[in-house]
Amino acid sequence: MKKKRLSRDILVLVILSLITVMTWIALDIHRIFFKEEEVYVPPEQMEALNPEIDQEIIDKIAQDSLFKKEEYLPPEEIGEEEATGEAEGVE
Repeated sequence: MKKKRLSRDILVLVILSLITVMTWIALDIHRIFFKEEEVYVPPEQMEALNPEIDQEIIDKIAQDSLFKKEEYLPPEEIGEEEATGEAEGVE
């Protein structure tokens, strides 16, 4: 009777060990396929940004020096219909 009990305990131990090994292999395979790659960030991107606003740029925008008025079409050259949104034949 003792021999039968010992062989049954060994069978349970073997089954549990097999389940453990299979789970271990499955988790390793899952880790390999779904592992996120490490991202390289250059040191210059890791530096802190300057939170101060460049007042010179703000002044240039305010003075409209970044955009030359000669580049734009003067309002006189735009047809009156286009400027008001009315076209011929549309009421």
